[in-house]
Amino acid sequence: CGTILNTTDAENVIDAGAEFIITPVMLPDVIEWCAARNIVCVPGCQTPTELVNAYRHGAPLQKLFPGVAGGPNWVKAVSSALPFLSINP
Repeated sequence: CGTILNTTDAENVIDAGAEFIITPVMLPDVIEWCAARNIVCVPGCQTPTELVNAYRHGAPLQKLFPGVAGGPNWVKAVSSALPFLSINP
C-alpha cells in the first residue's frame, strides 16, 4: 500500500485490510497510534538509540534499515547488549 509516513497513511492501509504497519524510519506518532489500537508496527531504525526508542514507544519489533547497515556482527552485538529488542535486518 506504499510507504507509511504518518497516522493518516497508517489508518488508510489498516482500513484497506492491512494487518500490520512497517515504516522506513522511527515515527513515534505512528508507533503510538498503532500501539493504542493493538496493531503491530515495525519501524525502520538505524542506531541502538532509535531501536530502544521505537520499543519504548510501543513497537514490539524493530527493523534495521537499511538491512545491510552494520552487518550480522553489529546485529549480534546490539542484540546481546539489548536482549529485549526484536531486531529484524
